[in-house]
Amino acid sequence: MKFVVPTLAVLAAWAVGCGGRSSSPTAIETPAVIRAVLAAGVPEQPAGSIADLRRTSRPGQTVVVEGRIMGRPEPFLERRAAFVLGDGSLTPCNERPGDKCPTPWDLCCEPPDAVRNGTAVLRIVDEAGRVVPMGLKGIGGLRELARVRVRAVVAPESTPEAWILDARAIAVLP
Repeated sequence: MKFVVPTLAVLAAWAVGCGGRSSSPTAIETPAVIRAVLAAGVPEQPAGSIADLRRTSRPGQTVVVEGRIMGRPEPFLERRAAFVLGDGSLTPCNERPGDKCPTPWDLCCEPPDAVRNGTAVLRIVDEAGRVVPMGLKGIGGLRELARVRVRAVVAPESTPEAWILDARAIAVLP
């Protein structure tokens, strides 16, 4: 099956803050900004789905969304504090009867337009607005298909076609 990546969003997230060294959660201490975002908690209820909010929100606006880490074969950006977040309207392959997909989080069973409209790139940026140069996979329970609730600011370069969120708080949900 074909999979369409929300290319603009992924490229924009990768382009901002490029540089830095490769690191893993065990190689060096987790930066304070990542620890702070994961410790902040997100008590508010989501204001809407990713698909709805990406149409109505504007850069600089604070939003609360809930979803799962999914939307491509590798939803975590390597060496960048960013991942693809998909909303609850999207069904991973492992929740489809009889499906044996080895990467159910890639959403290969969903229509490409639904994946594009129901996903966002969530990133953690430093004080200068650069994506922190450390991968998030495995930190604080972040993994493929993990459910998260996020309070974030719509990034300055975000558009309805490439929705990018700068996390202020991430809560991993049970």
